[in-house]
Amino acid sequence: MSGANFLSGIYSEGDNGVIVWQGFDFDGGVVLFGSDPPDGNTVPPDADLWFSGDCGFVPVNGALLAVLGKPDFDSVSLDTLKAQQYSNTPWPDFGFNGIPEGVVLAVKTNQGRYAKIRTGAMQLTPWGYCIKFHWVTFSNLGWPLRPSLAGVAVLTGLMLMFAWSIRCVLWGGCP
Repeated sequence: MSGANFLSGIYSEGDNGVIVWQGFDFDGGVVLFGSDPPDGNTVPPDADLWFSGDCGFVPVNGALLAVLGKPDFDSVSLDTLKAQQYSNTPWPDFGFNGIPEGVVLAVKTNQGRYAKIRTGAMQLTPWGYCIKFHWVTFSNLGWPLRPSLAGVAVLTGLMLMFAWSIRCVLWGGCP
């Protein structure tokens, strides 16, 4: 996971993948491990999507999903994501073998943020099928709760400029 981008309102983003019976937390940007059906099919409590061997991506723990098709990923904005009709219906409805590459999904996370996902290649690994994807999660406040170093530097600079302006007003002029 790459860090949050303070100026753009991006909370988390990166490239990852999940294998069958794993979940993904789009707020934290982490793969979460559960258990497969013989052990009760336990879904991790922080997961937003669960990669099921029977029905592909399953929204879990209050997260919701919408399928956008194949638009230009970079042009999908936070406003676009907010305007979607979300549901708790798994995708695709024909099982994990049918997940096409390049489809853009919208997720409303279980923490209320919005994420966009572009599906990548499906690969068979020694542990089962793995679906690769790229994601971007937007901050629900317009800025991240975990600011990047660049964002802190910008804020520090603004505070110094403000303090200098106050000095000029209070002491009658600036050098």
